[in-house]
Amino acid sequence: MRSASSQLLTSIGNRAPRSGLTLFEVLLSLAILAAAMAAIAQLVSSGVQGSVRARLQSEAIIRCQSQLAELIAVGDPLTAVADQPFADDPAWTWSISAAETDQPGLVQLLMTVTHDPGNGFGDVSFSIPRFYRDPIAAASLSVTEPEDVTGETL
Repeated sequence: MRSASSQLLTSIGNRAPRSGLTLFEVLLSLAILAAAMAAIAQLVSSGVQGSVRARLQSEAIIRCQSQLAELIAVGDPLTAVADQPFADDPAWTWSISAAETDQPGLVQLLMTVTHDPGNGFGDVSFSIPRFYRDPIAAASLSVTEPEDVTGETL
């Protein structure tokens, strides 16, 4: 007769290897998968926010240039305007200010376009400074008599 300890050793040695995963291995793999999915979701969210911001910045540049060109084409950009909404989208507003320069007849315009959707996401602002020749001041300068380089009236 065999002893109990020898029977235990032979039954352990004859046992076939188990196939499958333990509960610990399954939980560990699920934790790794969840962490990877959270990181990927954060990257996607960051990419979407960057894309929206870049699109809004491009739109702000285009709106700013076109509004300034329109005001200059009309010929009266010297009146200051603040927070005027665009007709097609009230989330976009524009402002313009004028400042005198050291040169007579030359005015510095500052056009600013702002997007404020109200939720804090997508707040974008863009400004363009532009020098503009004031037609009224230019006309008054051309009426004066020309001078030569010595400062004498011709």
